[in-house]
Amino acid sequence: MFQELSAVPVIDGGGRVFDKSATVTISSTSRNVTLHYTLDGSAPDASSAAYISPFTIDKTTNVKAVVVREGKVVSLAAYADFFKKPNNWTV
Repeated sequence: MFQELSAVPVIDGGGRVFDKSATVTISSTSRNVTLHYTLDGSAPDASSAAYISPFTIDKTTNVKAVVVREGKVVSLAAYADFFKKPNNWTV
């Protein structure tokens, strides 16, 4: 049977390197879906945290996200690494 796939979600944190904290957003062009994500590098699925609004990170973090429709993952995983600068070093 044909399985409808959604576009990979977009993860944005304003830049991959930050000083004190970064605000992360996750979005999708698909309708009638939920976005689910992890912050520890593990693969997200329908039981992972549901994205509701932007969130703040304050340490080096690996964010992964998927699109879920009717309880099933319908996209490939998107991922983004965000790095906190140690001691406010210039990058």
